[in-house]
Amino acid sequence: MRAFICFGFFLLSLGAVVSEGGEYVWHVAMGSCVSVCGEHGIKLSMVYCKNMTSSTAAALFYCNNETKPEMPPVIPCNRRPCPREWVTGSFGSCSAVCDGLQSRDVYCEQLHDDGRRMIRVPDGRCSSEVKPSSQRPCGKPCIPPTFYRSHKERKFSAPIPSVDVVCSAGESIYIRRGHSLRIDAIVKKGYPIPTLTWTLPNGTTVVGATDKLRNSNRIIAMNNGSLVIYEVQLNDEGFYGAMASNVAGTDYAKTSVTVVEQPFFKTPVASGSETDVGADVIVHAGSRLLIRAELMRPVSHANIVWTTSRGFKLKQNESSIKFSVLANGTLVIDGVQKGEKGTYGVVARTMGGTARAYTKVSVVDYE
Repeated sequence: MRAFICFGFFLLSLGAVVSEGGEYVWHVAMGSCVSVCGEHGIKLSMVYCKNMTSSTAAALFYCNNETKPEMPPVIPCNRRPCPREWVTGSFGSCSAVCDGLQSRDVYCEQLHDDGRRMIRVPDGRCSSEVKPSSQRPCGKPCIPPTFYRSHKERKFSAPIPSVDVVCSAGESIYIRRGHSLRIDAIVKKGYPIPTLTWTLPNGTTVVGATDKLRNSNRIIAMNNGSLVIYEVQLNDEGFYGAMASNVAGTDYAKTSVTVVEQPFFKTPVASGSETDVGADVIVHAGSRLLIRAELMRPVSHANIVWTTSRGFKLKQNESSIKFSVLANGTLVIDGVQKGEKGTYGVVARTMGGTARAYTKVSVVDYE
């Protein structure tokens, strides 16, 4: 007789053979699945002769070969996709001091079908919807530099130790010759800290601080961004440009410096009906007389006032029946008469001071 009894994973075929050593039967053992996931999971089986008395395997000849069961078919098992997941590395250093990026590796891993290790697979096997970012922002926000600007026009400033005039970049400055000037380039915002560059009227460029500028012992660029000019001279006049720059942008500020000095009239030269103030002149009655009031150094903002021999005052571009003052300060007397002889005075006022000069006019008849 032949009977099969199923005990869990074991299929027993009872075709017992009894001998002195005990009772022997064919036994079918079903193994566990060879994979925990994937496409190749199977269960393997084995047919062997078992000593039921000792519950141990015995040589095949102890069992009845006629009752030996057939080998069970291979059984598929655990055939399901192996778990996959995104794996991330550590973020690297920031790419910049501001508005930078940190990067890291992001890749897909899948559980091997043996269930004991993870293997790297193409990224397409992991869901792109849940893929972690490979970059993240780092560093402070970049801020373009911006100068503080007051847009003032200053004639003079209260003296401070070693510097007579202080201004901010972007202002217009009038300063007396021989005085000292400090131009403050104040950057009110900007990150990272901007680099400051000065450009002088002669085209010289200075980056950062320096003890003294090339070919000059009077002009110094300070660590705080200020530019100091000691004992300002006429050739220091012009535009001083300050440029602040960083990775986020650039800002410019231009300061106009005008150097003024005590005005002086030119050395007088008399030549008939035209003369320079300061020289006495003799003219014929009825002639036209021009008295020039020309400064040694032309100044566009000079204020010139003439006083006639009778105390009548005229400014530039003013005129009367007999007298007129041209835009360049020249006094014109049309048809000079003897009653108009006397001393004529002129005052020239500039930001650098005041100049005065006089001319004595004598009128004679034609012979």
